[in-house]
Amino acid sequence: MHAVLTYKRDAESKDDHQLALLELTALAETQPREVSYAEARKILGCSQIPFLKKRQLVFVVELDSEIAGRLLRRLAFWDFIFMKHEADICAEEIATGNAWALIEGVLVFATQSRVMEWTAYSKDEPAISNALRTGHALEALVKCGEPYVEAAVEAPLTPISRRKNEYLTHGFHKYKAKFFPRLARSLINIACPDDQGIILDPYCGSGTTGVEASLMGMKALEFDLDPLSALIAHSKVLLGHLDLRKFQRAVKRLPSTIKSLGMGSLLDVEPYRLPKFLLERNPKRLPPDMVSTIEREATVIKQLIAACRDEDTRVLFRLSFSHALATKVSLRWMGTGDNRFALEVGQRSLYGVFVGQLRYMVKKLDTWGAMRDGGLVSRYGQVEVGVSDCTSLPLEDSSVDAIVTSPPYLPAASGRETYLRSRAASLMGLGLMSEKAIHQCEIQIVGSILAVPANTGPLPESVVELVNWMLPQRERTSKAKPTAAYFEKLGQSLSEMKRVLKPGGVIALVVSKEHMFYEMTTRKVLRRFDMVEAVTQLATEATYGIELELDRVQDLELFKMDFAARPGSRGTYSESIVFFRKRDTERLRPKISKKMMAMA
Repeated sequence: MHAVLTYKRDAESKDDHQLALLELTALAETQPREVSYAEARKILGCSQIPFLKKRQLVFVVELDSEIAGRLLRRLAFWDFIFMKHEADICAEEIATGNAWALIEGVLVFATQSRVMEWTAYSKDEPAISNALRTGHALEALVKCGEPYVEAAVEAPLTPISRRKNEYLTHGFHKYKAKFFPRLARSLINIACPDDQGIILDPYCGSGTTGVEASLMGMKALEFDLDPLSALIAHSKVLLGHLDLRKFQRAVKRLPSTIKSLGMGSLLDVEPYRLPKFLLERNPKRLPPDMVSTIEREATVIKQLIAACRDEDTRVLFRLSFSHALATKVSLRWMGTGDNRFALEVGQRSLYGVFVGQLRYMVKKLDTWGAMRDGGLVSRYGQVEVGVSDCTSLPLEDSSVDAIVTSPPYLPAASGRETYLRSRAASLMGLGLMSEKAIHQCEIQIVGSILAVPANTGPLPESVVELVNWMLPQRERTSKAKPTAAYFEKLGQSLSEMKRVLKPGGVIALVVSKEHMFYEMTTRKVLRRFDMVEAVTQLATEATYGIELELDRVQDLELFKMDFAARPGSRGTYSESIVFFRKRDTERLRPKISKKMMAMA
């Protein structure tokens, strides 16, 4: 049967369109065809297509009920699927829960991702949850969600346009440079169309890949050397078994201010202390009385966490505590390579941020309960999260079907010079790492400015040239060796990815398209470094011993909302998705005919 699909109007980049076609082709197992409104109406046998907007792109594909259900559950860049109502079509078996309707002989289904984005756009309005829990919800969902989509389309570079990324648990912890959910979901779809496939993210960060895989009913494995990232990723995929009522009751019992808390009933815990390296600099924004207040409130929060009896509630309390510390004490590295950073201290009290974030979680999780009740997530996938170096994963050879990940940025161009020290307040507050362990582990992080190359093998010529160019420059010499160490470790990581990937499996690697280096005073561009070329050479050429196959490169131009002073933060920036494939030796092996076997 033929189905008509519509492309989401609130896509931010022209390059999203190509990703949308790639994911649709992979999941539908056929090539979609763009059609006019008139042809779409003819296919559906109607005079008007419900909910269709002007200038919205329309495509047609041929599919069966099973593939239609897969598309609704998994698509990232598409919002509706339309079918002509036929007697042999069972809408309930195809739809994602209640998100469908029969309008004038046309079956209309909303994709799971569209409904989840509606909830985020509307900031989890009760009308959304009510619609999900009662009857055929589509018309009510459209009425509530589409005005926000329209506003985002009209003003794409405003905060409202970014709301769509904050559905369910995606906004549970402050985290810089995290995957956009649409991007992660689409890359999973392209790299692994099989619902039974296992997805790996060895640089899991805040866990976006795992969340999206689980919502689609797939299995994911996530690792990060940073134990805080692993904790965040683990906490955000508790949805499958979380007891919402226990968590809601625990949050409801918390007073709005710390002064209203009954201190006598709290448990004794080790007092919280801010990292010494923050205090040694004696920053003006962190005077002794403020240090005392932060440490006292953090200790009280630790006591509240210790008193939690329900394990999942304790996990979410810990996550909110970490978010509060990251919000209250924020570090921004200067990008100069000499450990200079700016310290910003939030005005809200630490306890106020902690409680406010928990109440935000309650609101998001109530929406999750409505989605579950309405059948929007028919099956929740399993996600396993661990702490591991990306060059030595605790996995068997050829054990995963696809890899979707984004390594840290190149230290030569990034301001995030010391990842763990940026998170030291949370790491120490949660007892994940001591300050000494943070400093020791920092050199192992891919992208750290403290990393030193071990000179274990050759590097691409463009990398060697870049390193040699930086060495004699006073403002860049401290980044030269860490840049060499970055590519050395990235090569080891790619080799490990190849080891655990099944033959024929795909790696979707998101990297910067290029890095630009500026003259410090005039801001003139001095050098451009082609990141895609360097990574591709490292991964594919025999010289470097990895020998993956380059499948394709998809550029992705992204708009920025932060027009800060540094030239690299203005306008747009481009990333590239480099798709590599592990050779299937069985497929490449020449076939021997029976006649040849007899001759032998």
